[in-house]
Amino acid sequence: MEVFEAQYNNIDAIQARDKFEFINLTGNVSTLSLQTWDIVVENTCGENLCELQFGMVPQQAGYFGLALQTGRFGFENECDFLTLFPTEIESDGGNHFEIFNEINLSKIKIDGSFFRNPETENRLYFFKVVN
Repeated sequence: MEVFEAQYNNIDAIQARDKFEFINLTGNVSTLSLQTWDIVVENTCGENLCELQFGMVPQQAGYFGLALQTGRFGFENECDFLTLFPTEIESDGGNHFEIFNEINLSKIKIDGSFFRNPETENRLYFFKVVN
């Protein structure tokens, strides 16, 4: 997963993981990766379900987003790994890209990936933090 920040009139998002405090609830979230954009998540998995729940406490106001990435997981005592391809974040309706109209953005580039129609991209979720 990546957390990014968008700026007024600038399609290039910047990494924002250091602008939040992460609180583990179910599973683990860490920012120890050398990849400055990445947030490492470790799900808690049962027999039929993998869960992850965490809190994000903002340290400043701004226009932010989450980007899901491909991941993998394995089973204890086995060499088998499964690759996960997240397709969407469950929300109360859509990914809320419309809030980026306030900063005059219609497309965005996140860590080298360009999204011409981010409003239809289910791997992205946008939010605003106010004072």
